Amino acid sequence: MNDIPAFTECGGVSTLILREIPYRKTAFILVRAFEEACLDEHLQEAVSLCRFAGAKSVFVSAENEELFPEKEPAYKMLRLSAGCCCRHEAELLHEELCEYNIKDYISIYNACFADTISAETFTEKKARTCMDKSTRQCRIYYREGLPAAISDVEFRDNSATLNAIGVLPEYRGGFGRAILESLMTEVGNKEIERLCLDVMSTNSEALRLYEKLGFEQEKVLSHWYKIL
Repeated sequence: MNDIPAFTECGGVSTLILREIPYRKTAFILVRAFEEACLDEHLQEAVSLCRFAGAKSVFVSAENEELFPEKEPAYKMLRLSAGCCCRHEAELLHEELCEYNIKDYISIYNACFADTISAETFTEKKARTCMDKSTRQCRIYYREGLPAAISDVEFRDNSATLNAIGVLPEYRGGFGRAILESLMTEVGNKEIERLCLDVMSTNSEALRLYEKLGFEQEKVLSHWYKIL
């Protein structure tokens, strides 16, 4: 399902993110501009369209500001970063994303992020797009010969961003930390000083891991409110 980049109704302009409706029945509204007196009416119209498209739940945020400062958001998107240094890289059995393992990668990714509201469902089309980018490094990791985890790191302009790291539940208990430490070492060995990532404020398990490895909050990217 296609997103609607510019929904212009009732004194406002929003982007309607509808692509998760077929998978999670969830839509997102990113308000780009609005007239204060018309905000409620604009959101009502936007929610109506999302419901018509099949959404059962809808989250809303605004570009560069809090829509409802007096309300507690359902979650915040946080930008974290940590310094990386050159050191010995741990040996973890892995393969780059390719035709051979594409189905395993997609399966692990979606299983790991099924309950993460902000995560986009990974499709074969998206996987092939990642494979075609020289700046994108997507890997699948193995434990005892079985596919167990994935990672996705993007390099650009002498910077590195961790887009995703996921470990199947049966392989958790230190494996995620080992993968992240390995990635941080690899980034440092490329003479890139810091690794950035975005995480939901409600993902306490991930936040604990990142804190242990020296990640610090740079800023709050957005506040998301559940309006349906």
